[in-house]
Amino acid sequence: MQTSVVIGRFQVPDLHEGHRHLLDVANQADQLIIVVGVHVFPASRDHPMDFDSRRMMLEKYYPQATILGLNDTASDRVWSAHLDALIQAHTIFESVILYAGRDSFSSHYYGQFSVHHVAQIEQHNGQGLRQKVRDKPLDSHDFRHGVVYATQAKYSTFYMTVDIALLCQYEGRTWVLLGYKKHEPKRWCFPGGFVDAGDETTELAARRELYAETAYQSKDDLKLVGHFRIKDWRQTPDQQLITFFYTTWCDYTSFKAANHLEQLAWHSLEHLDQINFADDHAMLYQQLIAYYIPIPLQDAGFRA
Repeated sequence: MQTSVVIGRFQVPDLHEGHRHLLDVANQADQLIIVVGVHVFPASRDHPMDFDSRRMMLEKYYPQATILGLNDTASDRVWSAHLDALIQAHTIFESVILYAGRDSFSSHYYGQFSVHHVAQIEQHNGQGLRQKVRDKPLDSHDFRHGVVYATQAKYSTFYMTVDIALLCQYEGRTWVLLGYKKHEPKRWCFPGGFVDAGDETTELAARRELYAETAYQSKDDLKLVGHFRIKDWRQTPDQQLITFFYTTWCDYTSFKAANHLEQLAWHSLEHLDQINFADDHAMLYQQLIAYYIPIPLQDAGFRA
């Protein structure tokens, strides 16, 4: 008598032939346990479905199977120990074999049970199937219901942005470079934008955005003024923005607006309280002034 165990994520709208082949081979045993990997963050691109959605999909094809969820961990060895304990708690036979397919868990498994690799009949890619779903919305109640369900299951999201105060000295006064965006009301803001997934640090993101919107590449370090939760017309109660606000200095020169900006212009720092700022950029201006107040003005570049 034998227990077969299949471990997978099954993050697809329906089981593909590769899944079915692997599960059918394992299902020839006296007991079938299906362990479903559960990621820490719900409703992401790689992990769009929660455990219950995948459990019901698997039950449709394998109603007699024992279907269990297993949370991800940072350590393969800890995950392996958790997997073994889960199997031991639910198996009814002493003989246990883990079945693995292509791109399976086996390279991460350090547990006590033997692993049997099953040759795949076709090459299937879960990411490719998810992208097809993304590219083709369906006109049905069930589809719209699923979209609402997925978004309601998500944690609140904070999007990281960067803003940069580019300062210079000219004619005995301190100036800051501001711009306003295309196709929006003329309200001034600091150059900046969203942090991309490829940005290793927020400072690198700030350098990238500064160059994209002003074509200026700073040779000096960017100084972090602070990070602040900001108000923005695009945000919702479960989607907020946090900006990392940097400052740096340059020589006085003219800049041509690029990217999302319609115009760039230098503004005297002492008159910024009269500027019509966009959203919370007036707050960033106050943070900029507060950042330099503890420093002797002549050392910070200010002139009385």
